[in-house]
Amino acid sequence: MKGKNHLTAHALMLLLALAFAVFSGNLEAILSSFSDAFARQYPLVLGIGLALYFIGAILPDSDSNDGRSRIFYGPFFFIGWLARMMELPLALLLGRKVRHRGSLHTIIGILFSSLIVVLFISGIYFSVFRSSFTPAYPLFWFICLSLSQFLHLLEDLHFRLK
Repeated sequence: MKGKNHLTAHALMLLLALAFAVFSGNLEAILSSFSDAFARQYPLVLGIGLALYFIGAILPDSDSNDGRSRIFYGPFFFIGWLARMMELPLALLLGRKVRHRGSLHTIIGILFSSLIVVLFISGIYFSVFRSSFTPAYPLFWFICLSLSQFLHLLEDLHFRLK
């Protein structure tokens, strides 16, 4: 599946989830539960989570053999290269070959790459904004990124079965 198709599918799923939250009356409750944890940084933390959600739509494809994955051609290309550097250690750990749809397309690969990327983003965030460490931020970002990568695998599986 092409990167633009993953991004489109993720955008549609996000819109469906938001529509469901709005029409079920749960959106306000969801936002208020986050607002306590995020306080003044709420828009920025939410924006980073949204960016990570869309990065996760194409991040597992950073293991592509030819390096032509969409993750390498955008403002977040450094995250693609960070994930690509994780491919070899993960492949050795899991006893898999380094290839497209390899170690980054596994549950362990998703969890590990999400953890490393979120630690990287959190380090930048907390050093730039000099705010005290709040575990809710990295946890939220980890959920956004790992959930998105799991959706990527489901999309790949769906189109492979067709």
